[in-house]
Amino acid sequence: MLRICASCNGTLGRNFEDTAAPLLKRMIGGHSATLSLPNQHTIARWIAKTTLIGLVKTADAGPLRDASTTLLRQVMSQLLPPRASCIRLFHTVPDDAPLDTTVNALAGGALPCPLSVFGVSYFGQFGYEMISGPEAVVLPYALRTRHNSFSVTVWPMSRTAVPWPPTAAVRGSDLLMLRDAHGSTRDEGVAAPFEYSWMLRQ
Repeated sequence: MLRICASCNGTLGRNFEDTAAPLLKRMIGGHSATLSLPNQHTIARWIAKTTLIGLVKTADAGPLRDASTTLLRQVMSQLLPPRASCIRLFHTVPDDAPLDTTVNALAGGALPCPLSVFGVSYFGQFGYEMISGPEAVVLPYALRTRHNSFSVTVWPMSRTAVPWPPTAAVRGSDLLMLRDAHGSTRDEGVAAPFEYSWMLRQ
């Protein structure tokens, strides 16, 4: 359980939950939407807040939890995702859907790299990925995945209007494999096994 004071809880509600709820309800239900720049900002900061709270709640005491706590405080005060972040949205369909999707395709052929924090999850038909870390890692990933048919990028913002859902759908299990691929970079070892692990998840 994550303990949070009444004042912080009220701030989270006003600045993150209340503004995002109408958009999230549409996307979770699979309804189309056109995300303006303010909409993209709203969804991106909600995902950042949700990801970081989850990490603070579940991570063991140590560097990851400390870093997540620091970033969460920044997100709450600045109302922005962490610096050098990439946030993408996915249209999630049931796992029995006859799709031909690979983790490599979801990531635009990019290889997993060590990140400060990441989160991949889905609710109903709305899925998301957030990665945050060194600019040398995150920005090339953001550029490589920007025109991916499986996702739409809402952070960093580059288009005044983003259509949702993306052209192609993914299964929830595909997103979980993408999360595992990011998680593989946390294992100790040399770089080569990370590439091998990523390629295995086709």
